[in-house]
Amino acid sequence: MRSARERGKAASLLELFGALATASTPDEVAVAMVEHGPPVFGAVGVVLTRLVDPGSHLEIMHVGDMPDRLREQWRTIPIDAPVPLADAARLREPVFLSSREEWRQRYPHLTPVVEATRHHANAVTPLMVDERLLGVLGLAFEEPREFNEEERTLVLTLASQCALVLDRARLYESELVARNDAELANRAKSDFLAAMSHELRTPLHAIAGYADLIAVGALGPVTEEQVKSLERIQLSQRHLLGLINTVLEFSRTEAGAVEYELTEIPLDEMLVNCVALAAPQAREKNVDLRFTGSEPGLMVHADRPKTRQVVINLLANAVKFTGSGGSVSVDAARNGERHVVIRVVDTGCGIPPDKFASIFEPFVQVNGNGVHEGTGLGLAISRRLARGMGGDITVESTLGQGSTFSFTLPIGDATMS
Repeated sequence: MRSARERGKAASLLELFGALATASTPDEVAVAMVEHGPPVFGAVGVVLTRLVDPGSHLEIMHVGDMPDRLREQWRTIPIDAPVPLADAARLREPVFLSSREEWRQRYPHLTPVVEATRHHANAVTPLMVDERLLGVLGLAFEEPREFNEEERTLVLTLASQCALVLDRARLYESELVARNDAELANRAKSDFLAAMSHELRTPLHAIAGYADLIAVGALGPVTEEQVKSLERIQLSQRHLLGLINTVLEFSRTEAGAVEYELTEIPLDEMLVNCVALAAPQAREKNVDLRFTGSEPGLMVHADRPKTRQVVINLLANAVKFTGSGGSVSVDAARNGERHVVIRVVDTGCGIPPDKFASIFEPFVQVNGNGVHEGTGLGLAISRRLARGMGGDITVESTLGQGSTFSFTLPIGDATMS
């Protein structure tokens, strides 16, 4: 049978491993080692340091049983300092000091420091992962101690485990920081876009107003050539205002400020109306645009204006990237038991497979060559709206042959019944 001491040590090991398993940040790892490590090793104190600046210093993360004066004095330790913690880090090897006598022999200048503590023996080992130094673990004992092979193995094994947990926690913390930074950057970007859009709309409305006044002769007679120039000004103003409204809408979807009013929508009527709205653009480009039908009575459970907006955007994109003489069609069908898919199929330029994901990112043009006008926000907004209604948008495409955009939405209750 195991002795009470062995059972106690086993229980302490379980507590230490449990604390390390739940530690999610480097500081929590350090606290777990300092608070749960001493009974495992039979030590009176534990110190955990990490490598910083970059690789020039050790910084104490957490420490137990160290006088306040030394704690402050050794808050950071140069890697080339003649002390055990730095030696273990620099040489990548453990340092075992069995007594104060050995301290005096190897580190005579530190004799006053050791005598100011109740420590007699120390075990100091680097924390390594894949030949990378993360920090150093130090153990202090209040009695002289000849470290036998079993004790050294225990120290090195637990130091290795601590290093792995520390590395995992460091990566997790870095990921959180990166994610938070990205969210802050996105929020700042959205706020800027919203503010900019609001500010730009005011002078644009003024431009439109003055152009209208001049065009109708309110400020004096105008010639036929001047009327044509004013029409071009008004056309450019409407185009720019449309782009700004798109940016403003994107900032709202990015900020999660879009509200959805979900109702039952008959698809036949919806898609016929969307094709009619996109028809002038198709005629101008000599593109054959048509609705090829859907299952009679097919309905979706979605927000009507936002569904119409997504379909019109998909149709407009398809027409824009289809050359003269090409075709664009839209249809709808059940997609399993719970969804409906609206497909927009074109015979346009197609999309490279490696761009299937990026075209749904903000400010990315479908073909990326800068030939076509637009903000590159249409697909990003459309996918956000689709997902906000419980659906999605995906793409299949063959370069040079065309693309198919599939817009899925939850099926309407009336269709299911």
